[in-house]
Amino acid sequence: MTGNIIVNLAPGNYTLTNTFELGPQDSGSNGYSVIFQGPTTTTTPAVLSGGINVTGWTLHDSNKNIWKAPLPSTTVNFRQLYVNGTRAIRARWPNVTNLDTGAPYMRAVNNTVSNINGSSTLNFVIRAADWPLGNTVAGAEVVWLGHWTNKHARIAGYTANKPEPTQHTINIQSPENTFNSFTFAPQSNTPYFYEHAYALLDAAGEWYLDAKTTPKTLYYIPRSGEAMTGTRAVSVVAPQLGTLVSIAGVNDARAHHIQWRNVSFKHSNWTLPDNVGYGVFQSALFAQTSAQGAAEEVPGAFSVKNASAITLRRNTFSSTGAHGLLLSGLVNNYVVSDNQFSDLSAGGIYDVAYPSEGGLISRNLVEKVGRAYTDGVGILSKWSNNLTVSYNEVRIAPYIGIEQGFFAAAPTDQPYKNNLVIGNHVHHVMQVQDDGGGIYTLGSDLGTKVQDNYVHDITVPGTFVNGDGYPSVCIYIDQGSKGRYVSNNVVSNCYGSFKVNASQNDVGDINIVGNFYNNDLGVSSGLTSAGAITVSGNIFVVPNTAWPAGAQSVINNAGIR
Repeated sequence: MTGNIIVNLAPGNYTLTNTFELGPQDSGSNGYSVIFQGPTTTTTPAVLSGGINVTGWTLHDSNKNIWKAPLPSTTVNFRQLYVNGTRAIRARWPNVTNLDTGAPYMRAVNNTVSNINGSSTLNFVIRAADWPLGNTVAGAEVVWLGHWTNKHARIAGYTANKPEPTQHTINIQSPENTFNSFTFAPQSNTPYFYEHAYALLDAAGEWYLDAKTTPKTLYYIPRSGEAMTGTRAVSVVAPQLGTLVSIAGVNDARAHHIQWRNVSFKHSNWTLPDNVGYGVFQSALFAQTSAQGAAEEVPGAFSVKNASAITLRRNTFSSTGAHGLLLSGLVNNYVVSDNQFSDLSAGGIYDVAYPSEGGLISRNLVEKVGRAYTDGVGILSKWSNNLTVSYNEVRIAPYIGIEQGFFAAAPTDQPYKNNLVIGNHVHHVMQVQDDGGGIYTLGSDLGTKVQDNYVHDITVPGTFVNGDGYPSVCIYIDQGSKGRYVSNNVVSNCYGSFKVNASQNDVGDINIVGNFYNNDLGVSSGLTSAGAITVSGNIFVVPNTAWPAGAQSVINNAGIR
């Protein structure tokens, strides 16, 4: 190559029936790149979609305004639906009134997410008055929150009036009734709801897929102003394809020097929970698939694996079945900048490469993640070296805004160090789950700096009573963290400004120095067996008064520039 090769995508919607795969043979050479780019001078984007249009609607129940449409015989199951570009609601009870939090929830019996009466399988105990399904449970799921985790379990049936006369025990299907990920982090007064049964289809914007009929049948209640037939009929899209684009090499034979610009990626699918439920231990990383602990990596609509010098710039990622972008395997020198991630079922940008080296995640807008799996994170880096996460805005999320590092089940030669989290604007996250923060770190990460970030408006989620003993703060240095320098951040209107979890005595070499805050500082100097925790020079500003010039400079410069 003597210059870049540019592949221009004309404006329009391109429906993919198979993953568009790029490998080492599609790479640039001589320092040049192969660039796939959409239009920059038109308001009509180039869209790669993994969905199909659903047509043929007829009125099914005039009293409830339920419409139905037969699906082509080749249609695979799906867990999301989009009407006129807006995510519809899987039929549920109680009916959702807040899409950001998933509220309202019901409350199960205390300590219900555990085995009862010596049983070796999971049962879920509820108040008898809170059972809406009768004897019709086919396909229905119970969805609940366990502090920092979200669970979806298929219902097998229920046992009436046990263990107490005013209680029912929901019986969970196999195999997830034996998964330890479902009994992990039990929650008192467990927030929960029911999902995906025809009997729950009772509100505008809700849908239900009957996959047992031939052909499969989709039911939907239109929102006000939505027409299902005629010249003004709505567009209904059902996701079908798991990963839209894959850039992948094999170990040292990496794909490299490939770029994507100005392209929109939509309507990816992920149906593993249809078969084994959804149970993870943290951050929507690996969903358990067997009682022996086997797990599947939660996928991305766009996947980069075993690759180098990959650039994604000015793209949009939305309407996904799981994560937006997933980087895994061996990845180095990548750039993810100036993109928009919005309306994602799980997380936004996930770097889970082992290791990743020299990446840049910068100037991205990440919002409305965790729409189906509320333990999804805005931006997550697991085992990275020399990664810069800079000047992003992360907002409106049910769990952590930016997560850096990993502790549980990490290799003994933890490789991550010298990362930089700088200049980010993180706000209105931690809206559903607890035990996390706007910026959250976990595990050893020597030389890593968290500085010049503006983090604000993080309070105890309404799903939990008084936080239930688990923190929800602006910046959280959690278990195993070592080698963090937290400086010159502005943290405002948080339930707690900082948290250092030294309870396991494995957190040390932590410096929280020269930050600005207007709530309880939440941390003090100390010494653990892992090293010192130094807290000094932090400036308290009285709430509702002007920030000093240094803090105002951080606020003005944080986020997308």
